[in-house]
Amino acid sequence: MADSLVSALLEDAEGDLWIGTEARGLHRLQDAPFTTHGRPEGLAHEMVLAIHEARDGSLWFGTVGGGVSRMQRDGQVTSWSMADGLILDRVRSIAETPDGVLWFGTRVGISRWSGGRFTSFGAAQGLTDPRAFLLAVDAAGTLWVGTPTGLFRWNGARFEPFTPQGGLPGQEPTLLLPSAAGGLWVGTRNGGLAHVLEGRSTPWVPEAAPLDGKVLALHEEPDGTLWIGTGEGIFRWKKGGLHRFSRDEGLFDERAFQLLADGRGYLWASGNKGIFRMSLSELEEVAEGRRARITSRAYGVEDGMRSEECNSLGSPAGVRTRDGRLWFPTIRGAVVYTPQHEQAHMVSPPALIEELRVDGHPMPRSDWERLLVGDGRLELHFTATGLRAPRRLRFRYQLEGIDPEPVEAGAQRVASYTRLPPGHYRFRVESQYADGGAAPPVEVALFLRPRFHQTLTFRMGCVLAAVLAVAGGVWLRLRAGRLRERELRAHVDLRTAELATLNADLEARLQELQATRERLVHAEKMAAVGTLAAGVGHELNNPLAFVISNVHYAAAEVRDVAERGEERERWEEVGQALSEALQGAERMRRIIQDLKTFSRVQPHREQQRVDLHAVLDLALSISAAEMRHRARVVKAYGPVPAVLGDETRLGQVFLNLLINAAQALPEGHAGQHEIRVSTRQDGQGGVVVAVSDTGEGITPDVLSRIFEPFFTTKPVGVGTGLGLSICHSYVQAMGGDIRVRSEVGRGTTFEVVLRSAEEEAIAQPTARASTSGEKGPRGRLMVIDDEPLLLASLTRTLAPEHEVEAFGGARAALERLRAGERYSLILCDVMMPEMTGVELYETLVREVPGQAGRLVFLTGGAFSEAARSHLETTRRPCLEKPFEPEALRARIHALLEAQESSPLRKAVGE
Repeated sequence: MADSLVSALLEDAEGDLWIGTEARGLHRLQDAPFTTHGRPEGLAHEMVLAIHEARDGSLWFGTVGGGVSRMQRDGQVTSWSMADGLILDRVRSIAETPDGVLWFGTRVGISRWSGGRFTSFGAAQGLTDPRAFLLAVDAAGTLWVGTPTGLFRWNGARFEPFTPQGGLPGQEPTLLLPSAAGGLWVGTRNGGLAHVLEGRSTPWVPEAAPLDGKVLALHEEPDGTLWIGTGEGIFRWKKGGLHRFSRDEGLFDERAFQLLADGRGYLWASGNKGIFRMSLSELEEVAEGRRARITSRAYGVEDGMRSEECNSLGSPAGVRTRDGRLWFPTIRGAVVYTPQHEQAHMVSPPALIEELRVDGHPMPRSDWERLLVGDGRLELHFTATGLRAPRRLRFRYQLEGIDPEPVEAGAQRVASYTRLPPGHYRFRVESQYADGGAAPPVEVALFLRPRFHQTLTFRMGCVLAAVLAVAGGVWLRLRAGRLRERELRAHVDLRTAELATLNADLEARLQELQATRERLVHAEKMAAVGTLAAGVGHELNNPLAFVISNVHYAAAEVRDVAERGEERERWEEVGQALSEALQGAERMRRIIQDLKTFSRVQPHREQQRVDLHAVLDLALSISAAEMRHRARVVKAYGPVPAVLGDETRLGQVFLNLLINAAQALPEGHAGQHEIRVSTRQDGQGGVVVAVSDTGEGITPDVLSRIFEPFFTTKPVGVGTGLGLSICHSYVQAMGGDIRVRSEVGRGTTFEVVLRSAEEEAIAQPTARASTSGEKGPRGRLMVIDDEPLLLASLTRTLAPEHEVEAFGGARAALERLRAGERYSLILCDVMMPEMTGVELYETLVREVPGQAGRLVFLTGGAFSEAARSHLETTRRPCLEKPFEPEALRARIHALLEAQESSPLRKAVGE
């Protein structure tokens, strides 16, 4: 304006001076708190990254592409670049050592300014990572360098990498700041903060918890309180506790590049949205829960800055000089805050209501008190004549009767309402600067006329119509209700009767289900007892086998001694005792055989010839204990042929009939009652077995249901109701029939009709057994069993007549056979732990087929269905344990003679 002719001057209410010129337009002169220093003021480049105050009071600026600039106290600016020896024109960091030497960090190394010249340092001087983005000098005068890969320190001659004891809370340092208590504060990209002192690192905040984002700034209070700036907010650390400040608590911006205290109770922060300050006392009150929000005062272009965007790429990103001024780098120069140039409070201009719109259409002010809105949209536009800093103007409005509290509109300058009811309203709005007091509010009165449907007449008509409609509806509903009530009463009576019937039926069914459940539980127990009996029988067979064999051997030896030696009578008594022991063992063998027969669960097989009288005798033997105290047993067997059927299932049928007959008689009167078992052949060739008792008999109503599953007349716990049903199904499966006839007071007779096997009988060749007096062919025998005592007894029994080799397992025997040894017979147990007899047989079929045909199985009778199926497919002979010695020797002689006469043996030459 040096050459301009001033024609007018005006100072407004906000303290600004307006200048009117003849030819240069209108100008405004402000006393702004910030002053900008950039290229026009002599700096080497517009974008400043770092600012440092030297010991002599001069200011040094690191720029993006102009090198470094120095501003003396008198305002003179001097710049240096790569042409003057600077390592790079893009200077990221500045630091000064106690000897007055200045250090400048760049991405390619460090330049030192001393004695008016630059010296460069890089990898050759120990700086293995030349990206010196951070420089700091601690209280001891040590120069520290922060790079993306870690820390370095200057030892006076060169740089050396440094890793403190305890490490750092992160990989990449983003902050280096001397600590007032000595040492160095180190912040990292992942939100960690540590204090390094005397080579040891003390973590203040662990990595990534709870700070968010990289640590960019830190201010340390004299009492040890830390204010930490990050990319995600400002934090206060005090006495081990952290508090995060955010926008919700009044923070202007959550990103803080630098934090500076001005010594007048304010904390200043720079960011990419501008510079703002906060009251330290308000921050403390919010952190301690004594206040809800803080007041942030933001500064921008209106306050003397050419750009609001500050820089975070350099270090330091701001400095407080000795004269109390605050310097910050921006993308358009360095800005300095001078407190003396800021007004204590800016006077806020009054608000002005500019326009009122209904459904987007402007309404003349004369119609504001007679508006017809209805369901439309009402908008009120307002503003304020604040020319000093219009972007910092904030508004608050309230529509009485609608808004219970004033609405904080911020910078928004419009209020919108929809579906307002008719009536009188008063709209109030006030404006204020963010750091100034509010101007007096402005009010306007409004009246919204009702539409026809909003008038009292229309509403009264609607009410009357509604009352009439309700009354008519109530009358109709009452009438329909009475009719419906009569229908429901009749329906309820009918349903009540039906429910009573259903309840009675349901109760009966529940009782039946409970009884059925108890029978099933009992059946499960009986099945478990049967399985246990089979297992016990199998486990007893092995010891019983060698007991019988050894007792036979001992008896034979005693007889020989008695015939040769003295005290003959004494040895005969011993022989008699052994004979009695053999009789007892034989009784045990028959009992175990009976247990196995009646406990075995077999799948349906092809029917075979069955000796009927033998099965009946076995059933009578098992049920003798139950019948002994109730009745005398009469057997009336007639001449009958063998029958076709399943021996095990027939035994179960007869046993069940005998037990039922015994339970039909009272205990203690055996002489007065009789159970008769008779056999005969009917006229059609069938065989009839009759089981009769002299009990009370069965009534006709019960007799018709006697074969139904779970039907029983016995008390709970005595029967399951499944016995006769199972008997009926078993007999029918064998092609027979079961009948019953009973007379009350005289007894009951069950008849089982079975098919004769006389015509279907197939003659089975029987091997000629050598008599006890004959000597059969002598053979070489292999005996395999996992029971050592049984092996010893078998060897002792067979050794006098044969060459016997005993093996405790199938694998050892298999190795001997693979080695070429051959045997006349191979006696092998079926169930063994390592290799079963069936597995041995299958292996021999593949590898030594000539010996597979000489294998004879030994079995105790209890094995799985899979093992039984495999055993049947081999078609090899089986010897049942326990063995009677003479019968065993006779069986072995018969098998040897069969082998001698075998056509296969003659063909292969064995």
